Amino acid sequence: YLENAEISARMGVVLRNAGYDSDNLRAHFERQALALAKVTGKSDDYIGNLQTLILGMGVAAKDVDRFTRASLDLAAVMGQDATTAARLLSRANAEGKEELKKYGIVIDETKAETRGFAYVLEEVEKRTKGINDEMPNSIRQMRLWAAGWDELKKSSGKFFVESGESIVKYSFGGVIGKLLEKMAEDSETV
Repeated sequence: YLENAEISARMGVVLRNAGYDSDNLRAHFERQALALAKVTGKSDDYIGNLQTLILGMGVAAKDVDRFTRASLDLAAVMGQDATTAARLLSRANAEGKEELKKYGIVIDETKAETRGFAYVLEEVEKRTKGINDEMPNSIRQMRLWAAGWDELKKSSGKFFVESGESIVKYSFGGVIGKLLEKMAEDSETV
C-alpha cells in the first residue's frame, strides 16, 4: 500500500507540473496499470512507475496509454525491462532507429520526418503489439504469482516471508525454490 501511495503521489506531481488535472488522470492510469498487470504479469507498481517515467519524459498524457503498452511489448521482444524499452522508444524518432532494427523494427526516415513520433509508435506496435497477450498462460500465471509474492513480502513483514520462503525453497526437491529465485531475479531487474 505504501509503495502504491508513493507512486501515486509522484505521478500526481509529474501531472501537475505538466499542467494536467492530476486526480482524474491519475485514476485513469491506475486503472490501466491494474489491467496491464493482469495481462503482462508485472505488478501494478511496476507499471505505475513506468507510466510516471513516461510522463516525466514529456510524453503527452493522451499518448501515455499507447506508449506504456508499446514499452511493455517492446520489452518482451527485447528481453529487457520496460524502462529500457521506454527510453529507447523516447529517442527512436532521433537516434534510436538503428537500435530498433535489431528487433526487426525498421523506421522509414522520410515517414518519420513527415509524421513524427506517431509513425514510430505505429511501427513498433505493428511488430510488438499483443506479444504479452500471446505469452503462454502458465508463464503469465507464474509472473502474477511472483508479483503477488512480492506484495506479500512488502505487507507482511520480513520474518513471516523469510520463513515461508525457506519452507517453499526446500520443498519438492528445491524445484519451487529455484523457480522462486528466478522470479526474484526477474523482478529485481525492474
